[in-house]
Amino acid sequence: MLIFFGLRSARIESRKINASTSCQHCQSENSFVASIYGNYFHIFWIPVFSTGKAIVVECSHCKKTYHLQDLSSENQLVIQNSFAENPPKKAQWLNLGCFVILAFILFIVCAVIYAKIVSGFDDDYDEGFDDDYPYEEVNSDYKSNDDIEDYVIEAPKPAWFRVLKKDILKSELYPTEEFEPISYALFKCLDPDTIKLGKEDVGYFYRIEDDKILILLEVWNYKELNDTEKAIVYSKIDRCLDDILKEENYERYVGIYYEGELKMQKSPNGMVKDSTAKDAELLKEFYDELIIY
Repeated sequence: MLIFFGLRSARIESRKINASTSCQHCQSENSFVASIYGNYFHIFWIPVFSTGKAIVVECSHCKKTYHLQDLSSENQLVIQNSFAENPPKKAQWLNLGCFVILAFILFIVCAVIYAKIVSGFDDDYDEGFDDDYPYEEVNSDYKSNDDIEDYVIEAPKPAWFRVLKKDILKSELYPTEEFEPISYALFKCLDPDTIKLGKEDVGYFYRIEDDKILILLEVWNYKELNDTEKAIVYSKIDRCLDDILKEENYERYVGIYYEGELKMQKSPNGMVKDSTAKDAELLKEFYDELIIY
């Protein structure tokens, strides 16, 4: 990549010198026009910072141009006094690049700090969530000779189950037709109030991978349902999905979740519910192709 940079100058102000001056070339009197130039360093022709000022004098009669130091001491004094009595305007724009660079650096620093803070919150949340599930500390009935209780640490939950939990966190109580069309259609079809599921008691999530679709429902009042009511919910879900997905040929994977446990799993290979659903792996078939073990 080419980077263009260097030194340039820009005229800040020009003025007629009305005091007594004499051109050293044509000897004309009071014919000087003095211009003050701002010198600056640039990158891609954008001023970055000022490097000083220079005064250039031109004779309006013969058009001879002088740098200030090339004039006689008398002429130099007259011109310097003119600018001392009436100083030229300040060209702050010559330092524009400095302000832009400082603003950009400040933006980057703030963005990094913000990202670190957000990342810290996410990590803390994920770690706290995962810690509830991968390991379970179980008090065993065995006691040592010293009557010190031993504890058994269960194996960590498999990778597919941890991904499943993260999907559960994405569930929506009020899915929209624009962003979650299948969840929205299911919400409308189930009509939660008629099957004793409050509108604010069900979280909806779906995910499509190739020819497979995963439907997750987080039912907050699952514990309040009796076996008959649960069967009605399962049946209603099946009928709704038959209607919603009638033009699609997806392999369906359905899970119902309550307080950190799967209460129902259903796949093309069968269905398990209640206590047997907790440790079943029917939904694992959906995640197998997504996870590298």
